[in-house]
Amino acid sequence: MRRLYSDGEIIRKVNLESREVDLASEVLKAYQLDFMIHRTIPDNHQFAYHRTNSSNDDFDRRLELYRRHAESLPQNSNGFGPATQLLAVVPARNGTAVLETIRNELVDFNVIQTTSPLDGKSTWIEIFPSTVSKSQTAAWLATKLQIERRHIVSVGNDYNDLDLLEWTHTSYVVANAPADLKSRFATVASNNDGGVAEAARRWLATRQQV
Repeated sequence: MRRLYSDGEIIRKVNLESREVDLASEVLKAYQLDFMIHRTIPDNHQFAYHRTNSSNDDFDRRLELYRRHAESLPQNSNGFGPATQLLAVVPARNGTAVLETIRNELVDFNVIQTTSPLDGKSTWIEIFPSTVSKSQTAAWLATKLQIERRHIVSVGNDYNDLDLLEWTHTSYVVANAPADLKSRFATVASNNDGGVAEAARRWLATRQQV
């Protein structure tokens, strides 16, 4: 996790420790998942990958997209070192069941569900330190900048925004968010149709009425 000022200075960084990376890797391997391990900031665009399944189109797509930053993970991944996160790619038909299984195995981690932005249906299981989440980061930043929680609004589009949406005083989701999120939070236009701008206008309008 990082927060950057305009000059690019890293003012906060949190990593998975080596032992945590080893533990999470072994769990993902035990459940025969295809996954990637991203190096620490500022090199988190670089990753090592482990493939178990011969057919995983979304995994292949992500690997091809970032091929020049990728390397194959040795069979014995112990000793990889610290990492920003692990990311497993699960075909859509298995996503929900596998997600809950991994969460139960890795209770001391923050295991986040994300819908693949590449095919729009596969599940990405992202594994972070327990202290890393959007809501915890927002709370840290709000404290640092002395902003009260009631003055904070969020806009989300997928499951990886859920903890932030639940934390902020006012929350919106865009029209292209999953249906179960739209049933819980106020909905604005899609991200391609100015949804964030609409959320800002609606929030400012409510503040003017106070």
